[in-house]
Amino acid sequence: MTGSLFIGSLSNSRIDDLMTGLSTATIFLVGIGVFFLVKTNIVRDSFNIILQIEDYTAEKKASKKIIEKYATIYWMTISFIYLAYSFISKNWSQSWIIWPLAGITYGILEAILSLKKKKSISE
Repeated sequence: MTGSLFIGSLSNSRIDDLMTGLSTATIFLVGIGVFFLVKTNIVRDSFNIILQIEDYTAEKKASKKIIEKYATIYWMTISFIYLAYSFISKNWSQSWIIWPLAGITYGILEAILSLKKKKSISE
């Protein structure tokens, strides 16, 4: 946005140089921000693992093992359905809709399985 202030006073080649420099600076600043986010989350997750809190409790680890068994079967089945439908119908331009629908369905199934696991633990 700063570069747009100089458009009237610079020649075309100088505007390109300015915009390239400002784009580079923006990407550099975003990179620094991502570095600090990743570094902070690595430390946070390390503490969570050591203290066994949030996603690293014994219950969540046990339910994650159960969900992982079903996840492999689920995603392999979705891949088969996608490829079979796409090759048979040759409708590649619309068959991609399977993936967002499969992702939403997976989230729902994961929630149901985790609720069943919590219910069986409480009983």
